[in-house]
Amino acid sequence: MIPYRLAPAGEPIRLKADSLWREWLVNRCAPFGVGLYGSGTSALGAALCMARRSTGRRRVLLPGYACPALVSAALHAEMEVVPVDFVPERPWLDLTDLDRCLDERVAAVVGTDLLGLGERWPELADRCRANGSLLIQDSAQHFPGPGEPAEWPGDFVVLSFGRGKPVSLLGGGACLYRGVNAPPEGRYDEARLRPLLETVAYNTLIRPWLYWVPAVLPGLGLGETRYRPFRERPVNRWRLERLPANADRHPSGTAEAVAGVISSTAFGDLAMLCDVTPGRLLRYPLLAPTRAVRDHLAGMLGRWGGSALYGDALPWIREVPAAVRRRALPNARDFGARLLTLPIHGGLGTVALRNIARCLHTAGEVRDETHRLERREQS
Repeated sequence: MIPYRLAPAGEPIRLKADSLWREWLVNRCAPFGVGLYGSGTSALGAALCMARRSTGRRRVLLPGYACPALVSAALHAEMEVVPVDFVPERPWLDLTDLDRCLDERVAAVVGTDLLGLGERWPELADRCRANGSLLIQDSAQHFPGPGEPAEWPGDFVVLSFGRGKPVSLLGGGACLYRGVNAPPEGRYDEARLRPLLETVAYNTLIRPWLYWVPAVLPGLGLGETRYRPFRERPVNRWRLERLPANADRHPSGTAEAVAGVISSTAFGDLAMLCDVTPGRLLRYPLLAPTRAVRDHLAGMLGRWGGSALYGDALPWIREVPAAVRRRALPNARDFGARLLTLPIHGGLGTVALRNIARCLHTAGEVRDETHRLERREQS
C-alpha cells in the first residue's frame, strides 16, 4: 500500500517567467508603492522600522494569536511587543482591549488577514490615526483576486510569497507603502539554478503519495510551529519572475465543497461566522467545541491535510522570547486551542474529501457521547 499524506496548503508552482513582473505587481497594488524583500517577515520588519523612525515610538501591538514570525520582525525592528486579545470565536482584535493598550507609546498596530478571514480594517485605521500610530496590515495569508477590491486602508501592507501562501514562490515578500516614505528594499540574489531545483523538488514532493516523506523527516519542521529568530533573506529575481503566473489561483470550487462538508456537522464554520466567501480562503478554518476534540480531530485528519496551525497564543508558542508580555489573552488562547484548518487546494480530491467528512462526523459522535456521559454522571 502506497503511503498517502495531503499537504495542508500549496499549489504546484508554475515555471512560466514574465520579464514585466514588477510592472504587473505595481499595477496590481496601486496606489501603493512597492518595496521587495526576501520574505514576508523581512517586509514586515521593514514596515516596523519605518513606523519606529517616523513616529519616534518603540511599542507595537500584535494579535494575540498569530504566526510567531511577527515577533521575529518586531524584535528585529527593536520594538517592544504587546499582544492584544481577540473577539470571542473570531480572528479579530478585541477593540476594547486594543483601546486599553493603545497609548502615546505605540508606534504601530499590526492586524492580520488570518487565512483570508479579514479584519475590521476601517475601525483599526480610525483608532490608529486618532492615536498618531500607524496601521500595518499583514496580508501574508491573502492576496486579492482579479476584480476583488483590496481592503487596504492601512499605512503599510505586507505580502508574502513563501511556501503555502496564496501566491507561493517558496520565497519573497513585499511591503506596500503610501506616499514617498519608501522603506529601503532588500538586497538582490541573481541565483537561478538553486531556486529552479528547489521548485522542482517542491512540485514533486507536494504530491500526496510523496508528501509523507518530508513530513516525517526530522529537522524540516513541517507542520511544527515554533519561534525562529529573524533572518534577512535576499530577494531572488528568478522567483519573482514567476509571480504573475502563480497569482489568481483560488480553488473556489474546492473551498465550496469543503464548506458543504462542514455545514453538515456541528463544528463552527469560521468563513460563515466572519461572512467571508470560501473562495477567499487560504485554508478552510473551523472551530471545534473544545481543545480535546480539536486535538482528536487533528490526529485523525493529519493524513488528509488537517492542521491545528499555531496551536496557542503568541506568548505561549515554543521559544518565543520572554520579552513578549504574557498578559491575559483568554479569547486568543481559546481560539488557538480550538482552531483546525482543512486543505482547499487543487490536490484535494474526492477520496480525501470523503475521508474528511467521515472524520468530522466521527469526532462529532465522540463529542456527543462524551457530553451524554458527563450529563449522566452529573445527574
